[in-house]
Amino acid sequence: MKAILIQKISEKPVAHGNTYIEYGLTEINVDGLQDMQKAVDGTLECWDYLHRLYDNGIVLYCNDEGKIQKLTPSVIVVNGEGETVEMICGNVLLVGYDFEEDHSVSLTDEQIKIIGEVFQEAIISIEKNIIKLFAAEIE
Repeated sequence: MKAILIQKISEKPVAHGNTYIEYGLTEINVDGLQDMQKAVDGTLECWDYLHRLYDNGIVLYCNDEGKIQKLTPSVIVVNGEGETVEMICGNVLLVGYDFEEDHSVSLTDEQIKIIGEVFQEAIISIEKNIIKLFAAEIE
């Protein structure tokens, strides 16, 4: 099934001991639970906080031990005032979801467009020596 993977694509030191980390969105194919777990490098945690995704049949999965394993933050979730609400650490997998049949499905072209709109590249203030991250707004 067609999915989108958010993963680190480059990392380099910059001034004052900080690190510039760039993430990219890549279209991949996954076939079942094992492929999904491999994509996030661990067991899956399902996120339903990002209502625009969820309401459009898109489910976000991450490594449920990403913070414990001290993986690099990849998604900063902010509220309408721009305050950090949550961080997702490590790779992020986005797949379509059929709520009636209760299983993952391939993303449609429209869903991929929505993902592109929700996950816009953002340069945010330096936090934990990370300069460049993806940011998504929570409703």
